[in-house]
Amino acid sequence: MALNSNPQTPRQTTSGDRQRVPQVASAKPGELISTITVQKGPVDILGRFFLAADAGARARGVTLSFGTFDDITATNALNRDSWKPLHSMFDMRFHDFNPANSFCIIGRNAEGDVVATQAARRIDLTGTTLYDEAVSLKLCYDHPERDKAPGEYCTVSAEMTKSITGIALLGGAVWYRKDYRGQALATILPRLSRAYAHTIWEQDYTTSMMVAGVANGGVAAASGYTNIQPDVKFINNPMGNVHTYFVWMEPPQLIADLRTYLGGLETQIDTGVLERRA
Repeated sequence: MALNSNPQTPRQTTSGDRQRVPQVASAKPGELISTITVQKGPVDILGRFFLAADAGARARGVTLSFGTFDDITATNALNRDSWKPLHSMFDMRFHDFNPANSFCIIGRNAEGDVVATQAARRIDLTGTTLYDEAVSLKLCYDHPERDKAPGEYCTVSAEMTKSITGIALLGGAVWYRKDYRGQALATILPRLSRAYAHTIWEQDYTTSMMVAGVANGGVAAASGYTNIQPDVKFINNPMGNVHTYFVWMEPPQLIADLRTYLGGLETQIDTGVLERRA
């Protein structure tokens, strides 16, 4: 996410525990792939993809593991030169994040430094819509009446948000350290996040909100999103005034995208074999 020139200072909450900036936890190599079990969805495609995603990250010098929002918060605080303050949608001071409604994926290099992050939230929209949750600021805060800033609001012109109901996945808190950008990690982590969510939650919709410039720059397409609508605007958020595009997919598209991704990898492998034989 990007911010305007005058981001606000995040508000204080009543919980002292929420104010601390924790240390980044240590990772166990291979923790992510060793703890994933395909519970729902097509076992063959998902299983092959999880292995391919883990191998793809390792080929770029990155080991993936599950982390916590403590990890996300600490990494954000330590890398403000390349990562603006967290959007309130993924700020643990404003939400009761737990394994039933969220998870984080952390990428570390050989030195153990965090070089990539990706988070996801499970949002139950039974009886409501993503549009309603956004404009009411419930998407941004568990308790908007308590935690929102004076004059803070959200406007939504992306019509599809009015049709997003049931169980939705919201992806965000995405960051890559500068020296790991341009290595196609953005083609791996977002897909890994929604594939894992699909096998544990089997969400009705997978969604995200990308800063307009990022979405227009090709990141949405590279990460597998082809459904894009403007606009969702957050005004006076802790990040400042944020202009985003809404992106989404449904389960058939999610699986089709993973199949296409795997097909591309297999083509690369086949080509490599032929080149070695030539």
